[in-house]
Amino acid sequence: MPPIYQDVQAPDPDGDFIGTKIIEWKNGDRQAAFDLAAFYEGKGQEDHARFWLNNAHATELQSHELLLGLAVKHTNPALAHEYFTRAFYLLQDCVEELHELYEKYDHVALGLSRASYVENSVLFASAVKKKQDLLLRTTILTGTRPVIFQTKPGPSSYDNAQWGGGSLFVMRWGGVDFAVTALHVIENLGANRKEFRLLLPESPVPLDMYGGISPSRDLPPDRDELDDIYAWHIKGYPESDDGFWAWNLELWSKPASDLSPGQQLYAAGYPDLDDRYDWENFKVNDIALIVTGVAAGILVDGVHVMDIEEVDHDLNLMSGGPVFAKFDDRFYYVGMILRGRSDARKINFLDSKYVINLLAKHNLAHKAQITPS
Repeated sequence: MPPIYQDVQAPDPDGDFIGTKIIEWKNGDRQAAFDLAAFYEGKGQEDHARFWLNNAHATELQSHELLLGLAVKHTNPALAHEYFTRAFYLLQDCVEELHELYEKYDHVALGLSRASYVENSVLFASAVKKKQDLLLRTTILTGTRPVIFQTKPGPSSYDNAQWGGGSLFVMRWGGVDFAVTALHVIENLGANRKEFRLLLPESPVPLDMYGGISPSRDLPPDRDELDDIYAWHIKGYPESDDGFWAWNLELWSKPASDLSPGQQLYAAGYPDLDDRYDWENFKVNDIALIVTGVAAGILVDGVHVMDIEEVDHDLNLMSGGPVFAKFDDRFYYVGMILRGRSDARKINFLDSKYVINLLAKHNLAHKAQITPS
């Protein structure tokens, strides 16, 4: 077991709290909007507090219109359309319900002229697609980052250039934050692991690291493929207590063994594209890719297969990126990309339980180090 680094940064709960409350509010919970208003008032952010207070006052009416529409959408589509339209203009999130009506019924059944029907159908189909695309990008790409190395943290230049290749995912387990990739990504680069730099979209300043861990010190071909994991323990922003986004594995992960054959999967990473490096500014460009596909069984115990859509470029450097699946319409982390081939239209990925086992061992060892005997 590599050295365990102490002084663990206290986790920032704000992101999980805000996200949970927004979901509750969207599901019609008026109190969740009041909770957010109180939260922002306590932070001294009066504009945000006022925004959520207004949402709280409007939620009861919005929910009423939406519930009325849901109650009659199978028996009276024209009336349901009227209720959903009112809810939509009251900022209720019901574009899927409206889109479903236009998919299922014609203009006569919805009580509309043909021209209005065609115009609205295009509008709501576009709104649903934009919403789904935004949700997919926000969920999957927010914590997916390129693996970057640099001699000294700071602005890139000719004598301090960024370089690297491969993908990682920022995640949290047991209140500790990690940047996780495939171990072979670092080995193939021949990089000094201490020169790893984690750059997040919201800040040009790299986060500080305590160090890194891996399940095994064996080298290929002696190393078990299940041990092809490397996790940097994230300390945080230099000289700052500001929080940052990390995927909460304890809430939003499932083992890949829970997948059903043919279940939709989403894989993300930073492939080896022509424009992935900015040669003028000596830095790695953020050009990410989301690949969709389906669960296609098990290659060997712990390594699962994803049959992917056709892509027109190599999947090289996607290794280390996350794989997600939806359960009950929510995204869950189910594994880490090990390798992929666009010509074979296959991605092999490691079951998330092996990633979690490594992080859990790290946390347990850390507690043992700081607990008095």
